[in-house]
Amino acid sequence: MLGPDSKSQVTVQYENGKPVGVREIVVSHQHLVEDMTSKQVRDCVEPYVRAAKGHLRRWSRIDLIVGNGEQIPVPDESQDAVTSIFLFHELPPKVRRIVFREFARVLKRRGRLVLVDSLQIGDEPDYDAMLKLFPRSYHEPYYNSYLKEDFRTIAADCGLTHIRDVNAFVSKVMVFDKR
Repeated sequence: MLGPDSKSQVTVQYENGKPVGVREIVVSHQHLVEDMTSKQVRDCVEPYVRAAKGHLRRWSRIDLIVGNGEQIPVPDESQDAVTSIFLFHELPPKVRRIVFREFARVLKRRGRLVLVDSLQIGDEPDYDAMLKLFPRSYHEPYYNSYLKEDFRTIAADCGLTHIRDVNAFVSKVMVFDKR
């Protein structure tokens, strides 16, 4: 199992409408020492991935890989779906755009991107004050910029179309399709 605040994206590969593979790209961004190299981060994450592979051995179609979200190690247009769970509020704005573009790159035409993350300002106006307080109480250096991020514009710039948002308490699910 991954430690607290570890983040992941899962890509599901389908053939003839049936899942034939799952890839989980582990990103452990928060709470790292800022001067850690990619190799040091990989050395921290890989033992968790090895343990997960052991637990998932009986599902032969599952393939766990370790990679950089800014350079996802899978071919262009090779995935039917990509999900991201509580990652984007952890990333600086510039990196958000790079990772979003990578998600679009690996999605097949008509593929789907599903993001789950925090609500943003205006999604549930009664929660706006609480959302603004969150980064003051916790180490969340990029949360304020996330609160105002325009994911529809980022998506459009990457060739993705916004389909819908669904709010769930203090979380939001954002769905995008590749044109």
